Amino acid sequence: MVRPAEYRLRKYDQKMTRDAALSRFRDLKDMMVEQQDARLTSLATLDELIQSILVDEGIDTIQFPIYYAFARRLWKIKNKFGDTSTGQAEARIAYEVWLARGLSADVLKKIAAAIPITIPGV
Repeated sequence: MVRPAEYRLRKYDQKMTRDAALSRFRDLKDMMVEQQDARLTSLATLDELIQSILVDEGIDTIQFPIYYAFARRLWKIKNKFGDTSTGQAEARIAYEVWLARGLSADVLKKIAAAIPITIPGV
């Protein structure tokens, strides 16, 4: 059964009271901090790995951010889909996008291998 808009609005309004929001935040804060810590640690490790690849390949530091963006996109795909066919298809799309932006195909492949995620046909 579809709920009417008035019901949905009342329910939303009740959840958005200061006390309700504060209570939910207090209840979930420890879990949120734990999850954020794990993600930030993983991203910092990824950044260090990508930086070493970029330095080894002689990439100009001004181009580092766009390579980091590619690596983070692959990291997100890997965490969401794994190395499944969907993940691989998404990785291929990302690869083609960043390749079209003028990045080095060899460096993009090395970044994908470091994550690791398969880019089909590459």
